Amino acid sequence: MLSAFRLEAGLLTRIIEPADEQALENSIWIDLAESTPEERQLVEELHQQVLPRSDDLEEIEASSRSYVDERGVHISSMFLQRTEGREETVNVALLLTHERFISLHEPEVAALRLLRMRAARRLTAAQPLDLFLELYEIKLDDLADTLEEIHQNLDEIGGAALQHRGEQMRINIDRLSKHEHRNSKVRLCLVDAQRDLAFMLRHGELDKKQRAHVGTLLRDVDSLLPHCSFLFEKVGFLLQTLQGSINIEQNQIIKIFSVVAVIFLPPTLIASAYGMNFRHMPELDWPWGYPFAILLMILSSIAPYVIFKHKQWL
Repeated sequence: MLSAFRLEAGLLTRIIEPADEQALENSIWIDLAESTPEERQLVEELHQQVLPRSDDLEEIEASSRSYVDERGVHISSMFLQRTEGREETVNVALLLTHERFISLHEPEVAALRLLRMRAARRLTAAQPLDLFLELYEIKLDDLADTLEEIHQNLDEIGGAALQHRGEQMRINIDRLSKHEHRNSKVRLCLVDAQRDLAFMLRHGELDKKQRAHVGTLLRDVDSLLPHCSFLFEKVGFLLQTLQGSINIEQNQIIKIFSVVAVIFLPPTLIASAYGMNFRHMPELDWPWGYPFAILLMILSSIAPYVIFKHKQWL
């Protein structure tokens, strides 16, 4: 889908027919989401440069993700995307020229969708760079909200970590692993945003107001990164706590089995002794031999239990 916006009296207005070449000439922002070959070709002819492909967006080298050429600034940026209840990163190609801002991505990205919604509501913008900074502001707000949600969920798990037993503890461990995955994706996006904004600060043609805006966004990133580290530590602590509780619970079960085995060991020994078929046994012809053996087995099983309780092993 191709979406385009033009600037009218300092306000953004969506172009009804973006396929019109003349309309695209007057656009300040072009957004390509899961674009068709025809839409890509139309923008490439306007931009006079081949747009990056999906494979190009996956490059991890800094020189491949951010560079400047005669056409403008090229940045491949990571955005957090929620798909089927799981957070993943989506790479978005951002091209910034004096005339317009171009965004290219395969799956739909929530931050760009929100920017389009704001633009449709006549978002004030003076330059393409203002749209770029607005997009990163939305990106950081979303990452901050995700960190806050993770923190709340970890507090919920931590509050009940020692109260739950059995299957619930295993569920909490699974939840912790998912939150660790989410937090790692947030941190990856924050580091990527920090790199992109620092690149724009060095190579972008920013005025004083825009430099101040970039500086504010960088400070936001700097404030969120330590929170990510704190959440990593909290996840690790809660995992250790839950695993320790599981180990204690398992040890208690093993302890009970051990005590039961020890309690029944003397009666088993007595029963084994009187179960031997020797001809000459003192109690073999004794009328009270059987009750005596039963009583002896009962007393021998009670004695270890009393000793264990006295020593507070139970």
